[in-house]
Amino acid sequence: MVLRSSVHTLQKGVRRRHSSDPPQEGLLALPYQVRKLTYVSIPKIEDLICAIREILADSDLGTFCDESKLSSFWTDMNEDYEKCLEKQRLLTSSVARSKRLSMTYEALVREHLAPWLQRRLALFGLDETRIFYQRPPTLRIHVSGTGAKVKCHNDCAYGHQPGELNFWMPLSDCPTTLWVESAENKNDFKPLETKPGIAAVFFGSKCRHYVPENDSGCTRVSLDFRLAPASCFDPYWQLKGTIADHDRGFIDLPPYCGKISNAVDCLLVHGYVSMPLPTLVSKACSQCFELFPTHEAFSDCPEMSGLNGYHNANGLGGFNKYREGCIFQNTTEAIWPMHQDNTNHLAFANAMETMRFHCIDFATSVLSALASRLNMPEDFFLNEFDVISESQFHLKRLTGLTREMLNEDYDAVPAHVDPSLISLLIHNDNSGGFQVVSRGEYIRHPHIGPHSCCLLVGSILHLLAPNVPTCKHRVRPRESDLDNRLAITFFLQPKSNTRLIPLARLGLGEEEAKELQNYPDYASWKQRAYSTYLKKERS
Repeated sequence: MVLRSSVHTLQKGVRRRHSSDPPQEGLLALPYQVRKLTYVSIPKIEDLICAIREILADSDLGTFCDESKLSSFWTDMNEDYEKCLEKQRLLTSSVARSKRLSMTYEALVREHLAPWLQRRLALFGLDETRIFYQRPPTLRIHVSGTGAKVKCHNDCAYGHQPGELNFWMPLSDCPTTLWVESAENKNDFKPLETKPGIAAVFFGSKCRHYVPENDSGCTRVSLDFRLAPASCFDPYWQLKGTIADHDRGFIDLPPYCGKISNAVDCLLVHGYVSMPLPTLVSKACSQCFELFPTHEAFSDCPEMSGLNGYHNANGLGGFNKYREGCIFQNTTEAIWPMHQDNTNHLAFANAMETMRFHCIDFATSVLSALASRLNMPEDFFLNEFDVISESQFHLKRLTGLTREMLNEDYDAVPAHVDPSLISLLIHNDNSGGFQVVSRGEYIRHPHIGPHSCCLLVGSILHLLAPNVPTCKHRVRPRESDLDNRLAITFFLQPKSNTRLIPLARLGLGEEEAKELQNYPDYASWKQRAYSTYLKKERS
């Protein structure tokens, strides 16, 4: 017997093949590409391993030859069947009671795996905001030399639905692994090429899989669980004959859309949305992050002229007390050369030019879709507002943060709404402290890294279309932000003489149009808005 922690059992005598399949009415099928075998990295794998080691050390299941290695854990699985079943019940109870495992696992799913799955679904055409997940995960212990193996099966036979994806990860260094076929009944079984810190993701509900005998001389310890998008999963269905099923939780995520049209729809409802960046934009942003000059190198940069150039931390108001970086006031002015004789600076300036070019192309598509959704001509924001030519690019990093700030409710960037039409925000991988208001509460925004972009509604769009909510956001630093949090922001703004007239009032007759001259132009509105933004001290 392979020891496992699981409450998933069926009544004796139930003929599983005669049990009804999960109801499919109203459910979507997982996209074909999502069902293919893939792999995902598991951050802080040592935290999971420590939690499992603690469970095994505190139980009466067996002993360690070397407590630093899970592969050295041994328990006698050649005892009679009832004693082995008792061990299984003990392991199940120990896993369910472990607060350390529960907290580590929940954080892994909430902060890493659910957002990862949401992005993957959007990439292949399924926009999803709720992800169901199994809890607790299943811990399996496969002792060497017992002759035990896991027979070939798919998980639908045990009450799982075709809307679920299996996540399987080894926690010990052991060559014995899971074998999986590439598609339902394909019969082309191959071993999973994974190791501690890498999880395999596969369509276990329909794809058969098995584990051969373990004769490696070490114990295989592994963890597995399932995630499912809400649109593909029925949380109330249960296989006929199942007397104990996996408990499930769910995570609601900020919207993430694979297509610009869908993203704009969500933006107008929520005030924010994330979406995958086109490859060229993503590569250009990654290069900018990689080449971003050190603090010392900025001493060679031009001083700020208006809002162009470099500023030190606390050099541009309270909102920049812990931020330094570059600002480019508009998209028509060349990136300053940063001393052409310096190869590194020139490479950075060229990278910024490339990034700016691709971001403008992407922003143009977003603005066209936005205008259409607001029942305006596609080129409305591009022509009437001339948004692209007078917009701002920012590339900044957090600096001057201390570890003590992590233990307080401290905002490195205070809560605010951008003074823009919309903003495009792109992070590097160290940006877990970015938070947005959702349903009246701040939530951590999970989609970070140069592969994704967050669109935020600014004050200007709300002035033009009052039914569109703005997005208040802040940065509350996390430990990863102490390393090197970088962010590129593209503030899409009207030209200076554009009158900020509500869209619903445009197209009036000549007499009625006279009163529209009372609405401020963007230049005067901006002067008032920035007087607050540039204050040296925060309120």
